[in-house]
Amino acid sequence: MKSLNDFDCILLIDDDPVINYISNRFLRKTGYGGEVLHFECSVGGFEYVEAVAKHLKPEPCSILVFLDLNMPVMNGWDFLEKFEGLPAETKEVFRIVILSSSVSALDINRAKDDRNVCGYVVKPLSIFELGKVEAYLEALKF
Repeated sequence: MKSLNDFDCILLIDDDPVINYISNRFLRKTGYGGEVLHFECSVGGFEYVEAVAKHLKPEPCSILVFLDLNMPVMNGWDFLEKFEGLPAETKEVFRIVILSSSVSALDINRAKDDRNVCGYVVKPLSIFELGKVEAYLEALKF
């Protein structure tokens, strides 16, 4: 199973600083010891992804992304569309989980249909939602 601590870094991409703070605190309380970066704009989050792509190290790294859907400027769907255009070796570094307040079947099904999304959980992060994330990651057979 791929646990959170198997990731070198976790990105929180959400325009709500309170959600980013709560998610960061929750991850720390559950024992995640790696780096947690948060971006209140998905443009900044995507720029980070592009920077990682330009500086990929010979040794593999692994980054988990919690991505909100409803954000100004570039929403989560726009982020995923741009992400799809990245080289395969870059996309292999990232595992994207949607972290959204939306419980819309349309959003959930659209996320399921996106090959770059490995899971969908509802805000805020909780033990229950984290269990779902770990099940999604385990199903990927890293």
